[in-house]
Parts: sequence; C-alpha cells; structure tokens
Amino acid sequence: MKILKILMLVLLAFSTMVIIPSCGGGDDPNPSQQSDNTGDDNTGDDNTGNDNTSGDDNTGDNTANTNSYSGSATYGDLITFAINTDDQTYELYNETTDATEKGSYSIISEAEVDGLYHMSAGGDDFFGLELDDKIVVGNFPSGRSSNELTFGVTSEVDNSTYESQIPGDYIYIRLGEVSVNGSSDFKEYGVFTLHSDGSLNLLYFATGGTGDYVVYDIAELENEGLEFPIDDGYSDNTDFYLDGTWAIDGTKKDRLTVTLDGSAATGYAYAAGSTSVFLMDLGTGQGSAIAYKITATSASDVVGTYKFIDTHTDGSRGAGAYTINSDGTVDYAYTTDASTVETGSFGPLSFYDVLTNVMESEFDGDYITMVVAGDAIMHFITDENGKLISYGAGAKID
Repeated sequence: MKILKILMLVLLAFSTMVIIPSCGGGDDPNPSQQSDNTGDDNTGDDNTGNDNTSGDDNTGDNTANTNSYSGSATYGDLITFAINTDDQTYELYNETTDATEKGSYSIISEAEVDGLYHMSAGGDDFFGLELDDKIVVGNFPSGRSSNELTFGVTSEVDNSTYESQIPGDYIYIRLGEVSVNGSSDFKEYGVFTLHSDGSLNLLYFATGGTGDYVVYDIAELENEGLEFPIDDGYSDNTDFYLDGTWAIDGTKKDRLTVTLDGSAATGYAYAAGSTSVFLMDLGTGQGSAIAYKITATSASDVVGTYKFIDTHTDGSRGAGAYTINSDGTVDYAYTTDASTVETGSFGPLSFYDVLTNVMESEFDGDYITMVVAGDAIMHFITDENGKLISYGAGAKID
C-alpha cells in the first residue's frame, strides 16, 4: 500500500499545526500532556509587532532592512528571527533554551538554486529562504542540535486585523522526534478546520506502522468520503478525531493560543488568500506542525518554480528547487554545499479531488507528497512502508 507523503511550505520551518489524541502509555500524541513552552519566556523582546492596517496582504511593518519572524523549530522550541538583508546577517533566538545563534549568510548565485541563503557554521553548510519578508524557512543552527528545520511567519503583524482570513481547512504534518506507532520514522499527518467561531476540529493519521494511530494514505481518505469542513460530526471516531479552540493571543498579537483536547499550544498564522500557513508549536520535545490551507487548485495553478530547504533523517541537509511543468512532471535541482548542483526529474504528479492542492508521485523508488498553497510549498518523501526519508518547505522567490 502506498503510504502518504506530504510536505512543503516554505515553511521554513515551522508552521502550524497541531495534534493529537490521548492514548495512554507508549506513543503519546496528545500535546495536552506535554510542555506548553511557557517556562522560558523571553521578556526582552516580545515581538508583538506593530498594528498592520495595510489591507489583505498581511504585510506587517518590517523595517527597510530587517525582517522579523516568530515560529517554531521541529523539536518544539519557540523561535524568533531577525534577518538584515542589507548586511546579510541573521540572529535567531530560541525562547525555550534561551540560546542565541547569529552570523552572516551569502546569496547563492548558481542558476538552478539562485536566491537561496547559504551559511556555514562548524564546517557544515546550512540554508534558508524568505518569501516576501512574510515567511522564513531554514535548517540553520537554532539553539538545539535536534532542531532539524525551523519555520516562521512575520512577527510584525497584529493577527486581529486578519482574524477573518485565518479560518478554513488545512492539511498538516507533525515534525520532530515524536514516536508514532512505535517509531519516530513514521509521521503524524492530518486535516483540520479552523472555524470562525473559534472552534477547531481535527482528524489525525499515521504514515505507517502499527499502534495507536490509524494508518491512511491520501487516496484512502478520499475513497472513504473525506469532506470539508471537518466538524463534530466526526466525534464518534475517537481513534482519529480531536477538537479544540483557537484565538488571537491577548498579549502577543503575532501569535495564537490553541487548545487541543484541553491542552495548550502556541500557534502562528500567515493569512494571505491561497498562500495561507498555520504553524503549531506543540511543546518541548513534542514537535511542531506545519499546515497549509486547502484551496481550490487545478494543475495549471501550480505550474512554476519553487525553492525549498530540506533535511533528511540520515542527518544530511540541503536546498533546491522544484519546477512543476504543465504536463505534471517535475524538474528538480539540489545542492548540499551551495556550489555543486544535482539535477533530475520525476512525475507526472497525481492530483486529488478533495485535497486539490496535494500531489503525489513516485520518486527514485520512494514516494513524494507535495502541498502547494499559493506561493508556498512543502513536501515530504517516504519509503514504501511510510517511513520518512526527508521533508522540506519553501516558496516561489525571485
């Protein structure tokens, strides 16, 4: 059975989402029983941003040369970023560990992967990217060695201005070293609806394995009659259903307060039409979730070139580009050192009727799932048993 594989948002690194059921003993996917990341508040710079009244593009108020972001790293750490595009320097603060990482970066000029950020630390290569100073994704050092990817959205925004644009249907993947069906090689993914009344309904599944999580691939979900919005009509399915709430944080307007099965989590949202991303930090050691809004999408809508940052379960990392062609085939370019570029192709992609901006294909003997939300993309690659091989996120950038 072909197991689900999803990913990409530029998400950078972190994005939204959430997750899961209480199951007692063994795997514990219920974030309510985990740290809510409130222990190490950074009271120096709360990144509350300035009220943004510029309209529907969620532009925030980043200064001419410094872009500020808030988000999550895959271990479940709260992160803030500052990127100075004039000096080509960055500073990352891990609110959970109280660690600061800073340095300089260069902009890659190699044709296939130009525009991506490259930085070196400790003899290793790291990469990052920005989407219009609204979204950032990177695999650079972030205050904890087990943080493989970080994802953030602009912190210079008052989400109450865009509260009406955040509700909708989303697909997510939960990242981090969290055991799912007995192994962190399997990943939790699912779909949820944020309702305008502040309620949240979520369905969660596993990419593979046997245990507390139900295993479904995307084709099976559609064949079983998946419909949006997700609501409490699914509440009898206690083995893969969860409900909760969401709201704009009362103090830090760039953040959201989320409850899942009564447990608290920290959310981040970037709401801009089809390019809408929702991130969820589930607590230290419990990972983070990246979600992209499900929007009506046709094959012609996703044609174009998307740059991405990724990480692999073998510890390697890199960056690259996907060019989705009109016939559904995909050309890719990939680098691990900012100078040597590997190229290839795969496809054609398979599209779905309900999850219309989710696509899948065989890839070098494995399976790749891609999610495109406007200008943002995320992907992940799994083997035939549903074990994760790599994941990444990115966006269309100039």
